[in-house]
Amino acid sequence: MENFKNGTARYLNDDERMISTSLKNIPLVIEPSENSGEINLPDFVAENSRKILSQLTENGAVLLRGFKVDSEKDFEQTITSIKGFQAMQSYFMAEPGRTLVEGLKYVHYTNKIYKTGGTFRLGGFHCENYYTCDVPQFINFWCSKPSAIGGETGLVHMGNVYKDLNSSIKEKLEAKAFLSKLYNIKGVSKKYNVTGDEIKKVCTDLGIPVNITPDGEEWVSLYKPSVIGHPVNSEPALAVNISGTVKGLDTYLKKILISDYSGFNWTLHRLFWRYPGLLNPKRAVKKAISSVLKGKKGQDTSKQSPEAGYNFPAEKLGSVFSEKDISLLAQSVRNNLISFTWERGDILLVDNLQVAHAGLPGFGSRTIRAILCNPIRITPAANASGRLNLGPEINYESLAATMEGLNTRQGSLV
Repeated sequence: MENFKNGTARYLNDDERMISTSLKNIPLVIEPSENSGEINLPDFVAENSRKILSQLTENGAVLLRGFKVDSEKDFEQTITSIKGFQAMQSYFMAEPGRTLVEGLKYVHYTNKIYKTGGTFRLGGFHCENYYTCDVPQFINFWCSKPSAIGGETGLVHMGNVYKDLNSSIKEKLEAKAFLSKLYNIKGVSKKYNVTGDEIKKVCTDLGIPVNITPDGEEWVSLYKPSVIGHPVNSEPALAVNISGTVKGLDTYLKKILISDYSGFNWTLHRLFWRYPGLLNPKRAVKKAISSVLKGKKGQDTSKQSPEAGYNFPAEKLGSVFSEKDISLLAQSVRNNLISFTWERGDILLVDNLQVAHAGLPGFGSRTIRAILCNPIRITPAANASGRLNLGPEINYESLAATMEGLNTRQGSLV
């Protein structure tokens, strides 16, 4: 374990975790040393940057605890002071609600539209930005307000999960890239205020395919490798949105994890996990009607997706896993799950190429902010390999930055 000037390192105690785990080294906790006095955290991380990055690779996550971090501005100054971190101002086609905090350059709301963590939801484990080109090597969180009960951030070591997969699934995952997301060029054009021709040129230059439906609609088609070889230790990990791509995984996880949420405090949560329709009865009714329509007509006519009727030449990652495989995958996720109870002022640094995350259930409002760092180059081509081995030099301009710069260039078509 590294020594830090004016700081100490340790692992979490059992009373700092709610969910039991055999992985005691995640995250590594760095705190001010007893006689250090008041520490300027940006100066501390700048001086200890090399050691912090080393521990991120070794442990997968680092928790800065006990330092004075009172605002989003303090959080931004801390992260941008870590040498080797390249903060991302934006990323390609960010989800609705993932916007910058007002007045700051890099701090994002986890989501401004809906609550993440501290709710009835259990699941949603993902490596950040699977559905976009701009995948960060690191994602960092700051806690302004923890939930009254629960609301932890769960971490899953995806390198260990990958090791647990059987050889036939590994072969399928590494054989080819899978379709992760389709973006209508009209929507991209509207968001970035550039022409469709400019978008297609950028995509062509980067090897990103654009598919055209029979009705003439054009779609940016992102194919993503599922397995990432780490740029420092070369270890492979299943770096995907595991809950979003493997349908049914979260259902199995709820059955496995329900024993960790025993007692009176979690009665309602257990009820909703057993009967999910109680959370959204309207949606449950619509789903039932949809099922009936599908049974009668052979397809669900209640809600057609924009690409309905066109067979995009691609499989999605979930097709690799059988029902039995999903059950085993859920157990592996549980075996490699770590959580910790947030304290105000905590900053969590996560190696997004090794560790997936999700906000865990709880009661009471919580406020978490995020900064993404070090976009990695992923060429989302249809014929790409399913495994991407990264070298140590992985920083590049994000696709979002490229798009945003198009309409400011002299001679732009806009």
